[in-house]
Amino acid sequence: MTPTFALTRRARAVNGGPAQEPGLPAPSAVRGNSCSQDMRFAERPEDVALARALTRRFLEQTHPGHPDEQEAAVLVVSELVTNAIRHAHGSGTLTLVAHTGGLDVTVTDPSAQLPHARTPDTENGTGGWG
Repeated sequence: MTPTFALTRRARAVNGGPAQEPGLPAPSAVRGNSCSQDMRFAERPEDVALARALTRRFLEQTHPGHPDEQEAAVLVVSELVTNAIRHAHGSGTLTLVAHTGGLDVTVTDPSAQLPHARTPDTENGTGGWG
């Protein structure tokens, strides 16, 4: 199974559940063939690690037996949450929705500006096209 990633940036209200583990919200409601998980994060680098842990746990529960795809999703989440913290300067929300066709990943932040493509900066270590 190859997960699909719908990477969107949109404003929407999200309610997190009580924590099952320190810093990780409880799984959200299961609706039909989908299950979702929300996590609010602050402008703290340690919240990136929490987002990765939440994504791993969520995918172990919803898509077990696919470690390569799980790690790809964890990498995507790590990059998106890092970029939101680094460039939007504020809190945000990570939403994961697992469904039969794959995984939707949404990261929201408080910025009114939409992201834009930039020329890669390979000399200063800031990476690719993000």
